[in-house]
Amino acid sequence: MKRIIALIDINKKNCHKNQHRLQLAFERTKNYYPNLKCKAFDSGIIGSFSNENETNILSKDTSIDILFQGNLYIKTNGLTDEEFIRRVYNKNGVSALKNLNGSFNIIILDRNLNKLFLITDRYLSRPLFIYDKNGKFILASEVKIILDLLERRPLINWSAWGQYLTYRFTLANNTFFEDIRWVDPGTIIEYDLSNHNAKIQQYWSYAQISTDYKKTEEEKIDEGVDVFKSVFGRLGKNLDGKKAIIALSAGYDSRSIVSGLTHFSKNTKFDTITTLHPCGSEVEIVKQISQILKFKNTYLDRPENIYQRFYAQKASLVDGLVQEHLWAMPMINFLKNYDAYFDGIAGDIILRSTRVRPVHIKMANDSAFLSKLFKKQFGFEYGWLQKYVSKETWDKIRYQQIWAEDCFNKIPVNENRFQTFLMMYRIRNGVSLSPNNIIGSAVENVYQPFFDNEMVEFGMSV
Repeated sequence: MKRIIALIDINKKNCHKNQHRLQLAFERTKNYYPNLKCKAFDSGIIGSFSNENETNILSKDTSIDILFQGNLYIKTNGLTDEEFIRRVYNKNGVSALKNLNGSFNIIILDRNLNKLFLITDRYLSRPLFIYDKNGKFILASEVKIILDLLERRPLINWSAWGQYLTYRFTLANNTFFEDIRWVDPGTIIEYDLSNHNAKIQQYWSYAQISTDYKKTEEEKIDEGVDVFKSVFGRLGKNLDGKKAIIALSAGYDSRSIVSGLTHFSKNTKFDTITTLHPCGSEVEIVKQISQILKFKNTYLDRPENIYQRFYAQKASLVDGLVQEHLWAMPMINFLKNYDAYFDGIAGDIILRSTRVRPVHIKMANDSAFLSKLFKKQFGFEYGWLQKYVSKETWDKIRYQQIWAEDCFNKIPVNENRFQTFLMMYRIRNGVSLSPNNIIGSAVENVYQPFFDNEMVEFGMSV
């Protein structure tokens, strides 16, 4: 799957130096992304590293270049996603792109306006990072790409390390470096190349989804069936001409994908793969599902030496930002035989929200309580580390409840407050790195059905 990069340097004399750094970054990653496409302009570079068989990532149009990463979940009238985006942009401008339904990041370089735009989907379902300091403005799919483009390493963000040790991922927009941060979901960035000023607009938030109290349970179930028919009917069309596979763990999310595609899609040609998840993959259930729905399932046993073989490689692929998902690593070589992969990311929150919501709703206005609940559910103890680090370092990384409280305080008080927190931080900062950076290193197309706008709006309205 594609890695996208945009670099703007106020010092135009650095153009050749920046191109050299980008080439070095590509050399480091070309085992996963063998195709480099880039284009230099007056004060910067845009480009991508890709394992996709594309010949026209950057347009021959000298005035407008578009970089697209991800998938659209709408009818494009026979156009490729990039062609559709170009048509919408040329007709109605950048603001029209915020209405797109899909899982994507878009970078547009418009020489007519002398501006560079970034448009994310509503949820930032594809990891993206930003650096804006010392005369350089960089957007990239991976932290290590940004590091390769800098002359000096930024300072360490010790709070991020504390959050990582506590939750296995970071909170807020934190990475392990102070000046490199996650891009916010539902964001449009407009960078003016004339005055080097960046405007950031958040065009959507989860607060725009309200709980549905009007429909009965039966009516809501009927609505859910209609949503599944719509979402998986559209997604099935993405299988045309592609050799597709789904990771089937017998959880709600992956079962929903295989069932949804089987029942509601005209194209049901796909395989499934199962490997031993640390929580248990319910292999027998997977076998039953495979037999009933009549599709091929491959089981890969968990290697005994999985840590020795894969931990360093996994850490590199995800920029070290999440401890989870080592179980996915044994699948990589097998998945290289496929060009489309469907992942159930966010399905556990969208589909299972009602199991835990009563207490979340009752205590929705109490950020401290919700922070403690989150720590109890996802937290780990790491007091053993204190004797191995200096007191100064320990004071910076030891657990602080305020990390989560500050995040909760930025979320409006409503029935979806805890769900929103999980979507914004656990999913964006942690889980999203598995399908996009681990699986995406082996497969051209990664589809994430539960980031369909219709699916999210339904799930969070229950």
